[in-house]
Amino acid sequence: MRFLSSGNKKTKARFIFLIIVIKVISFKMDICMAEEEVFVRARESMIREQIEARGIKDKRVLEAMRKVKRHLFVSLQDRHLAYSDRPLSIGMGQTISQPYIVALMTELLNLKGNEKVLEIGAGSGYQASILAELAKEVYTIDILEPLATSAEKLLKELGYTNIYVSHGDGFLGWPEFSPFDAIIVTCAPEDIPAPLAEQLAEGGRLVIPIGADWQELKLVKKINGKIVITNIIPVRFVPMIRVRLDETKDKGQDEIIQENLKRHVRFLSGDIGERNFMQYQNLERAANYIKQEFKKFGYEPTEQVYTLEGKTFRNIIAAKEGKSSLDEIIIICAHYDSVVGSPGADDNASGIAGLLELTRILSQEELDRTIKFIAFTNEEPPFFMSKDMGSFRYAQEAKKRGEDILGVLCLESIGYYSDKKGSQSYPLGFRFFYPDKGDFIAVVSNFGSADFLRKIVREFRKQSNFPIQFLTAPMFLAPAISFSDHWSFWRFGYKSVMVTDTAFYRNPYYHTAADTYEKLDYTSMRDVVAGLCGVTKTFLNE
Repeated sequence: MRFLSSGNKKTKARFIFLIIVIKVISFKMDICMAEEEVFVRARESMIREQIEARGIKDKRVLEAMRKVKRHLFVSLQDRHLAYSDRPLSIGMGQTISQPYIVALMTELLNLKGNEKVLEIGAGSGYQASILAELAKEVYTIDILEPLATSAEKLLKELGYTNIYVSHGDGFLGWPEFSPFDAIIVTCAPEDIPAPLAEQLAEGGRLVIPIGADWQELKLVKKINGKIVITNIIPVRFVPMIRVRLDETKDKGQDEIIQENLKRHVRFLSGDIGERNFMQYQNLERAANYIKQEFKKFGYEPTEQVYTLEGKTFRNIIAAKEGKSSLDEIIIICAHYDSVVGSPGADDNASGIAGLLELTRILSQEELDRTIKFIAFTNEEPPFFMSKDMGSFRYAQEAKKRGEDILGVLCLESIGYYSDKKGSQSYPLGFRFFYPDKGDFIAVVSNFGSADFLRKIVREFRKQSNFPIQFLTAPMFLAPAISFSDHWSFWRFGYKSVMVTDTAFYRNPYYHTAADTYEKLDYTSMRDVVAGLCGVTKTFLNE
């Protein structure tokens, strides 16, 4: 009789285990392949029996319905029903529409491939994915934040790069990116929302269900500026949900500021993402968003435009003239581009968010001096600290015009805070004079702006209990004090300071792909903005 050695026994056991693992994997792969084949057949049956049989003929629509895997957009327990001739629940009282209705509404849009489409009611993301196969860009919005978030996540996982998702009130549309060549509404208002009609491009098509319990699907065309409506078929959709006015009435100013800051940062760094000369389309989207926000607050924004390497870059400017000393100017600014490879939540969507909130709050104030709110382009490399920065171009022109700029507050990364010991670092030697917790806002300047800085710090401390630190130093001793748009104004002799969370001296995600909106502290940002608002009002009414 032969006996296996201990080593041979272990080898044999490993071999048997490996065979079992391979068999299990192979079995699971066979199941997955079989399941996928079932879905392919179900999809073909859906197209043939539900869609083509009811008269849908657009080959591009049929191909999109054939390509997009509907079962991925429903819950696991409903996947076996994904291709059935019925709507399905996706939670929160919402549904994914019946396949035929999706195909019909899509065909009515008459998409050719180069359109910009707005969808109201992102839901699961299924309709948006169909549209993305047929149009150049799709903008989809949902009032229910969990649905907007899950749809955005799934669409990104599926590789869609031409779909932009937002959380908001669909009744108001998405004016920042209007006009739209086509608009599709997958929930039912009782009448055609005026903002959607306004945002429809000349010659554009809007497909929308109108009514209460049962609705009429309508095709709306804009012809020579006039709305032409055609009734299609009776349908039944979930009602359009609106934000109730009483939901905002009870909110205090602090809560409103905090929510707005988060909304701006999320849109710029999450919905848009990386935005710079390499991601030029996103840079333009950010500029349009800022301009539209300025308009919401009653301003008439202007642009300073310049060209580099065949591309047009824009500084976006909103001004509020003073009552008595309108030639005396205070500027609050921030840059809206992000570094290559980063969505730029802290650097510098947080600065732009602060700028927009100050713009909103001060829009209702009567001020003696003039204030300018400026969103600068091209602060990041390769333009950093060069004449091609948007702020340099502005400061240069301001000097030529002889603008009497009393001071500039530059908002640069104002969203990252930590109360952990050792969370704050400094240039060599400075750590002995400042706290080691990154729970404060900092104001820094050169010696030429020292008196302006001292006024800011003194007034901030009167207005707010939020911790503030400051530094006035020469650039050779602390080069980082010049690392933003305020440097441009120094070059032309203007007093300017940087308001900052200290960026890379605190934020471990600085200039990385991990600089995302959920890592910021919006409560601290709110307190900083509220303090700066008080400072600004004091300066403008001295």
